[in-house]
Amino acid sequence: MMNVCRRRATVVGLASLGVVGAGLGRRQAFAAPPAVQPPTMATPSRTEEITMGEAFNVTGNLDPAMEAFLTAPPQPDVREASNMWFWDDEGRIGGPRIAVEAWGRNWDNRMVRLNLAFPDGRVLDATMLAPGHPDRADRFGAGPLVFECLEPFRRWKMTYDGPGRWATVKSQLAGEPSAGPDTHVVLNLEAEMAAAPYLRGAMNPQAADIIKNHPDGLMVGRGYNIKHLFRCTGRFQAGDERIEIRGGGLRVRRRGVRDASQLRGHCWQSALFPSGRAFGMTCFPPRPDGGPSYNEAFVHLNGRVMPARVVEAPWMTTFESPKNLSFVLETAKGPISIDGRDCASTFTRHLDDLSSLLGARMRGGAEGLPFHQGIARYRWDGEEAIGMVERSYPSDATRSDGA
Repeated sequence: MMNVCRRRATVVGLASLGVVGAGLGRRQAFAAPPAVQPPTMATPSRTEEITMGEAFNVTGNLDPAMEAFLTAPPQPDVREASNMWFWDDEGRIGGPRIAVEAWGRNWDNRMVRLNLAFPDGRVLDATMLAPGHPDRADRFGAGPLVFECLEPFRRWKMTYDGPGRWATVKSQLAGEPSAGPDTHVVLNLEAEMAAAPYLRGAMNPQAADIIKNHPDGLMVGRGYNIKHLFRCTGRFQAGDERIEIRGGGLRVRRRGVRDASQLRGHCWQSALFPSGRAFGMTCFPPRPDGGPSYNEAFVHLNGRVMPARVVEAPWMTTFESPKNLSFVLETAKGPISIDGRDCASTFTRHLDDLSSLLGARMRGGAEGLPFHQGIARYRWDGEEAIGMVERSYPSDATRSDGA
């Protein structure tokens, strides 16, 4: 008989953060947390199904305090981040990572990332350091971008109102600098969570051990890292181009100590299907020293979250548009094969992040770590959905035509 337990994650040290949730109608208010050590996760073992009680328990029984942003600088090495990926159901536009990230050591200068992809091969992006907005537990922003928590684990809002530069996938693959033109971008999204949140390290004991005790854990991040699939509506405008958005997305909420300077590649994919089925997976390639490599996944099926592992992944081994993004997950009920095809993508031979923008020492190599971020179309037992994909691989293992 399968051992079924109700999902409940506890955060050790959240009480000491002074983060307390209190319901105020449709909006949730938070007490402001002081600058202290990041919380650590008590990650229970997940080896079989986890019942969610109701068909769509979108909170996952997680503590609402985990949604509160810091309102004062944390320890120097602690990062605070809020990201969104989104896609339009008609495939007209995708947002493969829009983000604000702050570092305790330089709290007032934050990274802002806008990354938009279109099926005709156009790209619209911007990466900058920008002054942080006034700190509030329910808002986190810098420069032209702000994220707002309207109701913890249920409703979020994102607004971007600022610069962007046009480019093409062809120019990105060729390593050519973007020639523009520049434009002004307005993007508004309202997101309603539509699946159980996926908490990294909570799906299986091996993943929890790797995050806590092994080198891959620092690349994943020590603290907490929540992925949450949603449905959304919104509006995009750049110049004379306007798109009314109705689709889905993935929200990322993380805090902790993270060092990706030794990242040797990764594969990360997630999607939510019209029936309510969902999946999420992240894995790293085998370690050259033979140590354990991070591999964690889930499927959301019939109101239950089922832990999984990746047994086949579409590793990035060439610097070119992907032809196949299919993969296979292993679960307690057998393998699940999901077909994936590229829908709209962006590429960079070196992904600027907060560390590099602030001049911190990063991974060596002339080209850094090549990244592919995009929107993909997935098929699972005949049902189709649009979702996200992110992959990387060290440049000495990546070859493009003519390289």
